[in-house]
Amino acid sequence: MSNLNERIELAEQELVSMKDQLVESTKSLEAAPEEDALLHEVEELTSKVEKASATLEALKKAQAALAERAKPVQESPAIVKSHHMGSGAKETNDLIWKHAAIKLIGYAEKKDPRQVIEERYKGDRSVRETFDFFVMLTHADTPCA
Repeated sequence: MSNLNERIELAEQELVSMKDQLVESTKSLEAAPEEDALLHEVEELTSKVEKASATLEALKKAQAALAERAKPVQESPAIVKSHHMGSGAKETNDLIWKHAAIKLIGYAEKKDPRQVIEERYKGDRSVRETFDFFVMLTHADTPCA
């Protein structure tokens, strides 16, 4: 099945073609106004053009709605990139344990994890940044594919 952009392009081409046919039929009707067959053809083409226009507008509205719902991809924090790009394997493991400790302490003391970070890891920027990043990933509005 074609995507929405292809369907819109196809609908636009069909609409232009129908409008051209309608112009030709209208010229023929002006030349011979007494012909009932030409009048019927113009009426039929007019209804087809209106239907095609409505379809095209619906497709464009659907495309706009999808574009509006689409969220931009967020860059991961520099700390996550640096740890996953090579030499930071030990620090990455430390972060995992620190995050687990933050969640456990927060649960045991009935505190917000961000408060635990401020109390215990105040000087460690990487803990706060990666924690916020992973919270954003796990609490996203849209499910991951």
